[in-house]
Amino acid sequence: MKDISRNHRLLLAILIFISCFVLFFDLGGRGFQNKDYLRFAETAREMMFTGDYVVPHYAGKIYLAKPPLLMWSIALSSQFSGTITPFTARIPLALCALLSIITVFLFGKHLYKNPMAGFLAGLILLSNYMFFLYSRTVKTDMMLATFIFTTLYTFYMGYTSDAQKRRIYFVLFYISIA
Repeated sequence: MKDISRNHRLLLAILIFISCFVLFFDLGGRGFQNKDYLRFAETAREMMFTGDYVVPHYAGKIYLAKPPLLMWSIALSSQFSGTITPFTARIPLALCALLSIITVFLFGKHLYKNPMAGFLAGLILLSNYMFFLYSRTVKTDMMLATFIFTTLYTFYMGYTSDAQKRRIYFVLFYISIA
């Protein structure tokens, strides 16, 4: 039984290592190419500058076109350096991509009762071009994908678990779907 649990952990550790290398390598190497990327970064910069994290502002005007979670996470990751750079603006999305890969691993492992299925599913997700592209851009799409993956996984686990764990998984399901 210990060999199986070591196998799960070893496969997950290998998957996390490969994913971190792929997702975080030269993360800040490119600047902000798109006006949308600049808009999110500037909104986070204004949050840090004014200290108003409740109502986002862009160019001094209230900006309510997108949910503020991405701007909050950019501001949080930029607190350590004191300024927003392409690297600090992309860290939250790379972390969301990593969480998505881990969730897909767990989902595949539980769905097929085989840790190798989860490992291969995580690698396939990592090798998807659009997934990789959106994990390195400053857009809300990667956060949305992460919440969708988490929602599907927690619902499945809540549906197939015993009564004690069911409540926990369904609470996580409702949090991630919100």
